[in-house]
Amino acid sequence: MLAARELRHAAQHGDFQLDALARNDEPWGNHGIKTAYAFAFDVGGLDPSVYFGRPKDLYHEDHFQGMFSTRLAGLVNNQGFQITGVEEHEGADGSSTVVTVQVQAVAAKQPQVYQWQLRRKNVGARKGCLMTWMVLDRTAAL
Repeated sequence: MLAARELRHAAQHGDFQLDALARNDEPWGNHGIKTAYAFAFDVGGLDPSVYFGRPKDLYHEDHFQGMFSTRLAGLVNNQGFQITGVEEHEGADGSSTVVTVQVQAVAAKQPQVYQWQLRRKNVGARKGCLMTWMVLDRTAAL
């Protein structure tokens, strides 16, 4: 179980990335997508990542950038999102806690809803940090 403070941090995790993505090319090109890459749980290694919902080799930042630009295009240079929910649940493997952050577009012409799934890193330089396990476009479910 996460403390209330940690659930607030999970919401801030989403806010921080959304802010960077809103100004994707500031201060340099694709800075917002590179920020998302820095928060990603399992990219940069040889094992497939499920960041975009199904296993994909994202060992190179350019692969991530291309996938993000096509799969999550509504987040790039967005006009604003609000967090509509943060909840905690047990991961499918039964041994990890998953925090889901639901966000919805505020100024988009079409409704847009995305879901961030966060997990805590257990090893490495970011051990103990909540990282983005997966980002899913839930707009079609509306």
